Amino acid sequence: MKAYLLFTLLISCCLYSQKVYITQNKNEANYKIFIAKDKSNADWVVMRTKWKNQAKNGKWFFTEWKNEADIIVYKSKDKYDADKIVYFTEWNTDVKFDK
Repeated sequence: MKAYLLFTLLISCCLYSQKVYITQNKNEANYKIFIAKDKSNADWVVMRTKWKNQAKNGKWFFTEWKNEADIIVYKSKDKYDADKIVYFTEWNTDVKFDK
């Protein structure tokens, strides 16, 4: 029973985890993103977090290790080349993220 409870807790903690790795190779990225300066132009409004355990749907923790990441992104300089336009917010209530 304890093993089942531990397994359930691990799955629920990591299920919506959003550890993000920024790659320099656009071919290995899950998404090509463009960073917007205006929230109204963004497809995704995400919040950066400094703590890995707070990473979840729309709250991104940036990792230095590709094999640890849930999402691999490439920062595009051209918004027309990007899959998603991203705006970084400081407010949890502004988060708008749908995969």
